[in-house]
Amino acid sequence: MRLLSFDDHHNLLWTWFPDNKVPPYAILSHTWGDEEVTFADLISGRAHHRLGYKKIVFCGEQAAAHDALEYFWVDSCCIDKESSAELSEAIISMFRWYERAAKCYVYLSDVSASSSDRRRIPDTDHPPHHDDTDWWIAPFRESRWFDRGWTLQELLAPRHVEFFSAERQRLGDKDSLALLIHDITKIPLTVLRGQQALETISIEERRKWTVGRETTKPEDLAYCQLGIFGVWMVAAYGEGEDSARRRLDEEIDKLPYTEREARLHSSFATAVSDHYYTIQENDDYALEAGYRFERVECFVWSRREPGTVPVYQYLGTHNGDHFYTRDADEGHRARVLGYVFEKVAFYTCPVGVTRAGSEMRSLGRFLDTVHGEHFYTAEEQEQRAVTEASFQEEEHIGFVFPGETEQTVPLYRWYKS
Repeated sequence: MRLLSFDDHHNLLWTWFPDNKVPPYAILSHTWGDEEVTFADLISGRAHHRLGYKKIVFCGEQAAAHDALEYFWVDSCCIDKESSAELSEAIISMFRWYERAAKCYVYLSDVSASSSDRRRIPDTDHPPHHDDTDWWIAPFRESRWFDRGWTLQELLAPRHVEFFSAERQRLGDKDSLALLIHDITKIPLTVLRGQQALETISIEERRKWTVGRETTKPEDLAYCQLGIFGVWMVAAYGEGEDSARRRLDEEIDKLPYTEREARLHSSFATAVSDHYYTIQENDDYALEAGYRFERVECFVWSRREPGTVPVYQYLGTHNGDHFYTRDADEGHRARVLGYVFEKVAFYTCPVGVTRAGSEMRSLGRFLDTVHGEHFYTAEEQEQRAVTEASFQEEEHIGFVFPGETEQTVPLYRWYKS
């Protein structure tokens, strides 16, 4: 593996390491632009004259100054693409190289403060919240980094991935931006957070992540998926996209089809129904939107009473998901992900007590990490069932009563497939 470093005079050097002696290193993920530094530029000393050299400097300086890493790797110049043998080996090894990196830096050249409208739209329909610098959210969503074929494995393989703007401003990492990345890519949160191995995700689901992505060379649409499916085949540029895909499918078909794989195929076949909760018995919105009444979930407050807090209702404009929270800051973060504040839906207690001989229960919130739908229930048995079905338990939205009390009203649960 060929790695880069800078000497004391900031001259760019490269060193070849055998596979069993590779030192800790950082790795760059980016989209190619004009005048990328090639291996030929590296050995001829012309690297610093190319426009892409600034990305190499960024990677090296970030690694040394912030992560104490002497060595780093950049695909444009660390692979001799004139050597078909070296290029083929690199394609086969690429996923593993990203996986073994101590840090992966994603340089987003099209996420730039100089080209973004940083004016804030006043919040007139949302509870008070703190200001933050979120100018980069819109260009981040639209970045072509999320449309390229090779960058998918560069997102999935490394454990530690950090995102930077064109000005080298750190925007966050794969953990802190997991919800936003999930919304863009539809990759399950458990995968993004390293809580679920790729091989436990169905082949069908992994294929969905690649839809709409593009590569410069048509064959790369197949080659860039090798590591994602854990298969191996020799690159043969010139064979065409259809041939490369056919060979990829043949290798995937050789994978063992386990019982868990069969269960995952079944569980991913349909998304969880969207649920809507309201204190209106004959809710016009629910009826007009095609929801069906399911049951009375629990009993809550219809207005603020001593010891209660409001529960805010949001609607996902991207997926129709109804999201409820009693945390105004969490609501603001939901807005960044494409949710629109609708109203204060009802009131709950932030702590559980026993009143009028009735013990309160928590109204739990659970997330289907595959499809991004939220589900809410106050029944302990149902809470256990959805947890066993791999729903992720999130912060509950308050304590409620299982039966009616003097000051409470029913919370009606509606659903739509």
